[in-house]
Amino acid sequence: MRAWLRLAPVLAGLTGCMNTGGDPVKEFAAALIVAPIAVPMLAANGWHEPGYLPPLPMARSYPGDDVPLYRGVDKTPDMLKADQDFIASVKQLGWSRAKGSEVSWRHGWIALQAGDYTTAARRMNQAWLLDPSNANTFDALGVIAYRRDHDAARAEELFRQSLAAREPGHCANTEWGRMLLAEERPAEAVAHLRLGTDESCRSLEARKMLIIALDAAGDKRSACAEAKRYKFGQYDTDTLSKEAIRRTADCAALQ
Repeated sequence: MRAWLRLAPVLAGLTGCMNTGGDPVKEFAAALIVAPIAVPMLAANGWHEPGYLPPLPMARSYPGDDVPLYRGVDKTPDMLKADQDFIASVKQLGWSRAKGSEVSWRHGWIALQAGDYTTAARRMNQAWLLDPSNANTFDALGVIAYRRDHDAARAEELFRQSLAAREPGHCANTEWGRMLLAEERPAEAVAHLRLGTDESCRSLEARKMLIIALDAAGDKRSACAEAKRYKFGQYDTDTLSKEAIRRTADCAALQ
């Protein structure tokens, strides 16, 4: 509750720039739109609510600490000491390694969304160092491998590693499907995006990308059926929505 009380003034300021006409339904929809912007803004400016995003020290940097899972990095004794010092700093906070991993992952995810791939990769590696069973780190590192390193094969390895975990990552299928769509492999993307619609991470984006992938793969009828189920509205103005709507604009002709 305290988190929302702190967030409310920021949301009010941002939504005030949007023409809602005082309509409570529109104001609520506007708040949902700006919340993903407001939360990282607050976090970047030192707002850390207990239980949401506590501050966490960054481990001492060394060469290769932003390579996904430190692959190919031959760690020196000094590097290994930096790792152990970081683990010790988490324990000094009174946290378990699992909690430290989750907090590090959350910091890394915010950095990733901001396009700071170096910080994101370091945070994700540190999350994995604390808890190798945290499969969410593989999802994020897969995104980094593709977006920053332009290494689709390595990204797929990481997504596959996430899905093979006892508790798969929240975003693996959605992000794998996104990558396959960008790689112009829509038929392969479809299977992952179907599964992505049930993931707790970005399920709405997965549904929109599924529509695009189905149409790109030549299955217009299925794309139209998914679009009908989604029921696009006036607030669906993002890039994915526009592309999905464009691709299904002629669905009436198939009736």
